[in-house]
Amino acid sequence: MNNLPRGFAHPPQYGVIVGTVIAILAGGKVTVKLDSLDLSLDCLVMQPYAGKNFGTFLIPEEGSEVLVAFNESDPRKSVVLGCLWYGGDKPPIPGGKDNGPKLIKTKGGHRLLLDDSENAQKIEIVDSGGNNRIVLDTPGNSITIETKGKLVLKGGEVEIEATGPLNLKGLLINLN
Repeated sequence: MNNLPRGFAHPPQYGVIVGTVIAILAGGKVTVKLDSLDLSLDCLVMQPYAGKNFGTFLIPEEGSEVLVAFNESDPRKSVVLGCLWYGGDKPPIPGGKDNGPKLIKTKGGHRLLLDDSENAQKIEIVDSGGNNRIVLDTPGNSITIETKGKLVLKGGEVEIEATGPLNLKGLLINLN
C-alpha cells in the first residue's frame, strides 16, 4: 500500500534508492519501506524474463534489501530492480575472480547450481535436506540421481539401454 495521500504530488525522484521489503503482494509485487524518504511503496519486481503466462518468478523475501527505481520519476510507479547483499548479509557462495558457479538458493535451502569451472562443469539440483540430488556431470558424461529414500521411474513405457555392462544391485531384485 502506497502511503502517499490521494492526489499527493510527491516531488520527482531521480536515480535509485535502497529499501527493505516489508510485505509480499500478489501479482509479482512487494511493499518496500524507503527509510530515507519516509515512504512505503508497492513496487513491481523486475524479472529477467517475463510475459503473459511465462517467465521467471523470483520475488524478494520479506526483510530483503532491494534497489528501487522510479518510472518517469514518479514514486507511485516504483520498480524493484534487484536485491542486494547489504550490511551483514553474505552471498550463499563466495564467488571469486573467475566468476565461478552460478547458484539459485531458496530461503528454505533448495539449490540449483550451474558450474562452468574448467574440468568440473556440472548442473546440480539438491533439496534442502541434502537427501535428494541430481547431477549432470559434463566432463564425466554422466547423470547421477541419488536419494536416501525411494526412487521411482514411471512411464507408459520405460526403456533402459546400455552400450556397455548393465549392472543391477540390490538387497532383493524383483522382475515381473
